[in-house]
Amino acid sequence: MATKSRATTQGNYICKVGFYDIRQKTTERKTKKGNKTEVASSELVICHGRNFIEGGFKSKEKVVTRAKELLGDVFCGVYGLN
Repeated sequence: MATKSRATTQGNYICKVGFYDIRQKTTERKTKKGNKTEVASSELVICHGRNFIEGGFKSKEKVVTRAKELLGDVFCGVYGLN
């Protein structure tokens, strides 16, 4: 059996804020017509490597501001995010 990809376990990659990755996890459901699937809901999460930091965000702006808060003033200055 093959190992699951990172997109399957953590979600699709959206952007990077400092050393945090912003990923989008989607859940799918089957449609009434055949075997097709559609996106039921999605949420944005903050990851560092393979570690899940925080999740449950609905908009990209909120998750980016929260990631900047987690970085702190020192690392925001190092990465030029001020």
